Amino acid sequence: MTAELQKLSSIVEEYLDTWHSAKPVMALMGEFSSGKSTLANLLLGRALLPEFVTATNLPAVWLTYSETEFNYGLTHDGRLETVELEALSDDVREQYILLHLGVPSDLLLKVDMVDTPGTSDPKLQKEANAFLAPYIDFVVWCSSAIQAWRKTEKTAWLKFPDRLRTNSQLILTRADKVRSKRDLQKVLKRVSRETDGLFQSVLPLDTPTAMHLAQSDVDLESSIEWKDSGGHALWLALDQSIEAHSSNKPVESTSSEQIVKLEPPAPHPSPVELIEEVESPAETDEMVEEYEEVVAEQEDRVVQLDTASVEQPEFVEPATFKVSAREIFAEERAAVETIDQISDLNTVLDRIRARLTDTPMDTAHRAALKICFASVDNDLELSLAIRQIEIEAL
Repeated sequence: MTAELQKLSSIVEEYLDTWHSAKPVMALMGEFSSGKSTLANLLLGRALLPEFVTATNLPAVWLTYSETEFNYGLTHDGRLETVELEALSDDVREQYILLHLGVPSDLLLKVDMVDTPGTSDPKLQKEANAFLAPYIDFVVWCSSAIQAWRKTEKTAWLKFPDRLRTNSQLILTRADKVRSKRDLQKVLKRVSRETDGLFQSVLPLDTPTAMHLAQSDVDLESSIEWKDSGGHALWLALDQSIEAHSSNKPVESTSSEQIVKLEPPAPHPSPVELIEEVESPAETDEMVEEYEEVVAEQEDRVVQLDTASVEQPEFVEPATFKVSAREIFAEERAAVETIDQISDLNTVLDRIRARLTDTPMDTAHRAALKICFASVDNDLELSLAIRQIEIEAL
């Protein structure tokens, strides 16, 4: 952590205190490629930043309501400077501790929103956002439904103050990427169990459908599609969190069962469906359920170790469940399809490499790996990266 973040200047603290005192503050958090930016666009009713601006290169962005838009950068020594979003450089995080933007958004009439930089490293997540913790009232944490609530997310979330848990929301983005309503319910059941007491609600969200409806002329109050997408439950949960902060009263948890009505559109064929020698559906379901029980048991032990302040043992996926490697490829496929530059690809490849550690590979798994990246342009750098990860996974 830099010295600037270890101890804020008195001027920076004055700015943060002033902004925080005006209205409740909601933080939008999540790992890289968790659907956080898309959710921010949905909440604001507009695209927050130019398409070419990489969110991972930005500092935290504090958004507040303003009929006339403004863009400021707050330097580490407490100076507010006007910035041009289209002209932001790669070293913007070194220049500014955060950006302060004024946006004419209905949501921001009731609450300020802080969009935090995404990362898959719990230590970097804490360092990037720790100075903001005293000024945050509740959090909307984004986790992709196709790889929901990973260990790194839990580790990062447990480092934040306990007071944030009562009114914070866990949003399972990309619910439309899950193959069936039944699979989505299984994901929701597992995540709800693993996050018991950590969030006020766990809510799945079909973000593209919700975005389309929010930007249309549809009457959202009476729209069944809006409710099925999870948009209605999301807005209800946010209203409850804002009201709870204002009245200092905890709110009743929004039932997830009333939201899980959507039938996600049929996704592209996954590597699991395309490779040969895949187990029968009944056998696969049984293996997955047994695998989830093992993961839940291991996670419980990790929580106990956290409480005792004992160094956590590294969790290793059971080698007997070959379906785990296939699931990794299926889960990461959606992330691969959104890649638009090599730097993003390398991030995904690094994550897959980490997840494949100690996971047995066979010919079918390597075939699944190739299928997973079939939709990406096969330039030289990509070919070398795929080949390298194949070699390491043997």
